[in-house]
Amino acid sequence: MADFLSAVDERTQLAGNNRMELLTFNLAGPQKYGINVFKVREVMLCPEMSEVTDVYIKGIVHLRGSTFSVIDLNQIVHQEPLPMENSFLIISEFTQTRQGFVVRSVDRILNLAWDEIHPPPSNINQDSFVTATTYQNNELVQILDVEKVLDRIAPQGSAVDDKLIARGQELTAETIYEIVICDDSSVARRNLIDAIEQVGCHAIVFENGLEAYEYLIARERSHEGLGNLLMLISDIEMPEMDGFTLIARLRQEPEYTKMPMYMHSSLSGDVNEVKAGEMGADGFINKFDANEVAKILNRCMLNRRDTERQRQFTLDKEDAIGTSLPQQG
Repeated sequence: MADFLSAVDERTQLAGNNRMELLTFNLAGPQKYGINVFKVREVMLCPEMSEVTDVYIKGIVHLRGSTFSVIDLNQIVHQEPLPMENSFLIISEFTQTRQGFVVRSVDRILNLAWDEIHPPPSNINQDSFVTATTYQNNELVQILDVEKVLDRIAPQGSAVDDKLIARGQELTAETIYEIVICDDSSVARRNLIDAIEQVGCHAIVFENGLEAYEYLIARERSHEGLGNLLMLISDIEMPEMDGFTLIARLRQEPEYTKMPMYMHSSLSGDVNEVKAGEMGADGFINKFDANEVAKILNRCMLNRRDTERQRQFTLDKEDAIGTSLPQQG
C-alpha cells in the first residue's frame, strides 16, 4: 500500500491539467468516502499507539521520527467509534502538520478530471463533512472536507493583529475593495471572509473554480468592468475546476494579466508553491494564517492606491500641458 504513494509530490502536475487522484475508503458501513491523494503521505495497517482520553482521538503514534494524533473518522462522521482491529491508518499532511485517520478499509485510487467532481446537493445538512461527490464504478463516493474534520477537533482561529486591521481600515477609508475567494471548504471560506472583513474589504465568495471563472469572465466583459475588484484568493482542490486551472485560464484574459492572484491551500510544500508560480499565481498562502492574508491584502491595496495616484498624476500633468499650449490660428 505504501508503494503506490511513494511519488505523491509528482502528482501535483495533475492539478495543472485539471485532474486529481482520489484515495477511496470505507468507514463502518458500505458508503465509499474519498480524500485527495495530494493530502496523503502513507497508508498502513493501524500500528500500536498510546491511548488518550478524547472522544475523537484514538491515540498518539510515533512513526518515522514524527509524533502525531490518530483521529477516528467514523466517530466524527457517524458518532460511533471504529474498532481498531484490522483497521487501516491514512497518514495525511495539512498546513505543515501531520495526522492519521483510522478507516475500516482502503479501496483504490481513482484518476479523475475535476469536472467529474461535483458539489454536494444544496439541501445537504450544513453539519455534514461532505465537500464534494463523484459517481464512479456505479457507486457514489463522498469526498470529505478534511479541514472541517480538523476544525471539529481544534477550531481554527481567524483573528487578525490590531496593527494590520488599522492599516487595512486606513487603506479602505475611501474605497471598499472587493476580494474574490474560491474554496470548497466551509471552514476555509469562513476564516477567509473573517480576515478580509477585519481589514475593511468585501468578500465575493464561490465554492468551486468554475463558478468563480464564469463570474470573473462575465465581469470582465460587462459594461461596468472590474471596478473595485482587487484580487483573487483561490484554493487548489475544488469541484468542477481546480485553482491552478482557474488562474492559468484567467491569465489569458487581458483584464486579468496583472491582477493579484494567490493560491490559498493546506497543501504545503515547495512543489505546490513552484507549481502555483508556473500557473500564474503571485504567491502561496498557507491556510488558516489570518495575519498572512491581512498582510497580503494590505500590500495589494497599497500597490493599487499608489498605481491609481500615479495614473491620476499623469493625467493631470497631461491636462496641464494641453491647456498651456498656444492656440493655433
